[in-house]
Amino acid sequence: MSQLDLAYAPPFSPAKDPLVVASFVSENIIKDKCSQISTDEYKAFVKSADENYILLDVRNNSEFEEGHIPGAINIPLHQLRNSIGQLDCQKKIIIYCQKGLRGYVGRLILKNNNYKNVVSISGGYKIWKMKKEDITLPRLEQSNFS
Repeated sequence: MSQLDLAYAPPFSPAKDPLVVASFVSENIIKDKCSQISTDEYKAFVKSADENYILLDVRNNSEFEEGHIPGAINIPLHQLRNSIGQLDCQKKIIIYCQKGLRGYVGRLILKNNNYKNVVSISGGYKIWKMKKEDITLPRLEQSNFS
């Protein structure tokens, strides 16, 4: 699917069709270009983790101060290459950002610097925060549909 050439027609189809973008993401996961875990898998891992791991937040300092996953250390993405020696390459590294892109780039930086066991949290802090809080949708009254 990633090789489909779908017609670009502004009223009907964007330049980057969602089907093609979704297939790129799937292909990256299958080919281990982007090892990910969901927030639920992360929570389960933390509950059963006897192994030592690093939870790495690659967002800016101000984003980190506004909120972060408990236990995370913060090395902003733009400082990661210069700070790579601070991380133990023998430990499992779980990396995240706000939504996923910087976590993906951070994972590639680490992987290309001989860090073998690096995964990113799918959807980043935004999804973790949404799942952490109980989100209830308001019930619509029957009369609203009349």
